[in-house]
Amino acid sequence: MSEMPSVGEDWQLQPLLVVDRLFETARREGTASQGDWKVEQFFADWLTKKDSWSWVPSLNDTPLHLLKPDSLVRFRCMVQDIFDSEFYLGIYEANNSTTGEKVVRTGKYRDVADSREESVDVDAAGNVIFERQPLYCVPIPGEAEWAKEAYRNMSKRSHVEGTASLVSTTGREKRRLDDEESETEEKMEMEMTHDDRKEKRIKCERGETHGASADHPSRLPDLNFPLSTDRGPACLVKMYDHRDEYKVNDVLEVFGILSVDPLMAHLHDDEAACVGDPSVDSESSEERLAHNFPPSLVPRLHCVVARRLDVTNPLIPLPLTHPGHKAVVESIKSEASAIRSELLSFLSCCCLGDALCAEYLLLHLLSSVYARRDIVAVGKYCLNICGCLSGEWAHQIANVVQEITTKSFCFPLSLENLNSISLVPQKDYVANRLKSGILQLSDGTHLVLDETAMLPGQLQEQGVKNVNALSDLIQWQKVQYDFKYHTAEFPCNIPVLILSEGQSLLPADCRIFLHVSLDTPLPSSSALMGAMSSGIIEKIRLYLDIIPCLNYNLSEDAQKMVQEDFVAMRRADPSNVTADTLHHLLNISRLLVMSFGQSHLTAEIWEIAKQLETKKQERLSSRSHPSGSSS
Repeated sequence: MSEMPSVGEDWQLQPLLVVDRLFETARREGTASQGDWKVEQFFADWLTKKDSWSWVPSLNDTPLHLLKPDSLVRFRCMVQDIFDSEFYLGIYEANNSTTGEKVVRTGKYRDVADSREESVDVDAAGNVIFERQPLYCVPIPGEAEWAKEAYRNMSKRSHVEGTASLVSTTGREKRRLDDEESETEEKMEMEMTHDDRKEKRIKCERGETHGASADHPSRLPDLNFPLSTDRGPACLVKMYDHRDEYKVNDVLEVFGILSVDPLMAHLHDDEAACVGDPSVDSESSEERLAHNFPPSLVPRLHCVVARRLDVTNPLIPLPLTHPGHKAVVESIKSEASAIRSELLSFLSCCCLGDALCAEYLLLHLLSSVYARRDIVAVGKYCLNICGCLSGEWAHQIANVVQEITTKSFCFPLSLENLNSISLVPQKDYVANRLKSGILQLSDGTHLVLDETAMLPGQLQEQGVKNVNALSDLIQWQKVQYDFKYHTAEFPCNIPVLILSEGQSLLPADCRIFLHVSLDTPLPSSSALMGAMSSGIIEKIRLYLDIIPCLNYNLSEDAQKMVQEDFVAMRRADPSNVTADTLHHLLNISRLLVMSFGQSHLTAEIWEIAKQLETKKQERLSSRSHPSGSSS
């Protein structure tokens, strides 16, 4: 068991005291006005000591009311939107109401000033304005339930070993919190100007209270989750260092100071009361309302340390420099061939005994965009499994993908969904925020499109837009976000699996027809998963995240072998062997090499790739209708 860092350092329980100490040090050194007080360096050093980051409670796994306000917490999330920069009093002078003494304070890593004994002198000459960047962050879209459960178990273990940041909301502690909130409300009322109180009284006489009314019913804020199935807290993360480093759709783990000040709830209520008031600019009120969520619903997190998560598998130790990370990667590489065999057997059962279909499904699950050449996303491998027996079978495949991958989502391609749902994120200029869509997913999320849900009918305008958006995603691995007056191109890395009865209406890199008899019994996904040991399942989950990240090298000897063999293939069948054939063979050869945990193409694997393609083409040729496949 690792030793818990000294609480005496205050770094976890009272991080604002650490900030204040570092601020005072910077003042003495004359560098305070520059804004860099080595706060990030301090916390980064502590978090890397003896895995101290694991002691920090997770906002994903701990109810908000159990977390101590102003303590250090962490949040695993995706950046859904980036709000306009905020300007705040980074350094300000205040007057002590008891002693009359003037003091210098900092507003950094805080939403409101502590005004219990001090009043802010907003006109003081020594005040300094700083800038921070608010990121609106949501739980990682499509994160698998098994991954969430693994993270929850990790949090439980860390809470058992170090529960200092958790507080009880019962008894004396709850009364203290209630008293503090009441005291805050009283101070707000006392500090209201005469005009403020008059305006508030007029609104109450009209029935425009801070809640539901006949004319303006109470509205819960839209948390803007890309997927309606996702649950969990959203959070407004305020970045101080590296403000321009992170972008929309990045997956982060943020360590920050939790802010749930009741004053922020009053700001939201005041803005909600203004919506619909003809005396108030409705557009600006909508924007302020959309950016000032109640902290009980969307807490603020003042970031002290953030790290980008390229891999979100809880079974893989992070960060990449962690000693256990290399050991896990090497272990999976050494066992890759055995794990591949187990996974192929499992996928064959999922495909009702169709081993060829299972081979291509395995290659698809390992595919990933590893480079971009002009507009071409190199490494993508969209698979269309045709001849799906029923929607039930497609549903089972989607469930299996969810059970073995870290992030996935199944979208039924019904006419109703296509015609009514906007898959592409859209800019809302009134609220000045990005309205999310289903295609706002982080890299590495497996998207399963269930085309068996489509019935005869007509695509409407919205449906055509959605089909075009899906086609762009599959062909170019990009999504065109709708900014009303223009579109913005967002590159992505989202493997797409299409399940259809006949040939899909969407393009695909590879099409294969499922080859099974109609009377083959349909096993349930739970039965399939239950037939494997937990150890094998864990290795498969590690395998599917580690293998796509391995290096691949096509040596000069391998290039020469491929070139000579391709020339012979063209000479034997010039009408069917084209440049696209070579591109496809090189793609699946790379995936085959990596699937065995290797890094170099061999003559043996090249032959396996050609045999797979020959069998697939024979199956396509045996179908009575044209395949229309590009591969």
